Amino acid sequence: MARSRQLFFGNVRSVRARVAFILYLGLGAFCVACGDVTYQQSPPGLSPVRPPSEPTPTPVRPARPPEPLERLEAAGRPPLELSAVAVQGHPPLPTYRATIRNVSDLPVRRVIATVVYLGGNGKALPGENQDVAFGSPLKAIDPGVTLETMFLSRVDQASEVRLVVRTVTFLEKGPAADPSPRVWENSRYEAELAKAEGRR
Repeated sequence: MARSRQLFFGNVRSVRARVAFILYLGLGAFCVACGDVTYQQSPPGLSPVRPPSEPTPTPVRPARPPEPLERLEAAGRPPLELSAVAVQGHPPLPTYRATIRNVSDLPVRRVIATVVYLGGNGKALPGENQDVAFGSPLKAIDPGVTLETMFLSRVDQASEVRLVVRTVTFLEKGPAADPSPRVWENSRYEAELAKAEGRR
């Protein structure tokens, strides 16, 4: 009888030990699943790595709203903003991408501008100035609209390209149903050309 009791209590202790071991394993797995990693320590001399901060976006300068042509002329500003850059990989002739933005309050049908190619010394390449025309008879460049187009050239060694407006054909509303063309000539063309060529 005494031996039976010893065997009974021994079995009970064994079952309790197994249950405690299983609970211990289950608790450890639960901690890992929940992300409880407080027991881990960083190696000495190393600081914790912080996640990279998001880059701060550069504020974009708002585009200037269209203004009346007379106000632009009085302020000495051109009715169009023009720029051009070289486009690589367009044989057999060098190709340039032009950007034309209408900052006046009138639609533009046609623009004639002089292209000035500059060398490494900041001066215009002799004899390489070129007149180009932009626009379409079917679709005008409305106020505030930017047109991107391309033109060909024989110059492929220019370090910089500048555009100088020569004439602009605007569309004005008249008594008739269709707007009538009005040619605007840049009265400051010679001075702006000299500045673009580096002569001023």
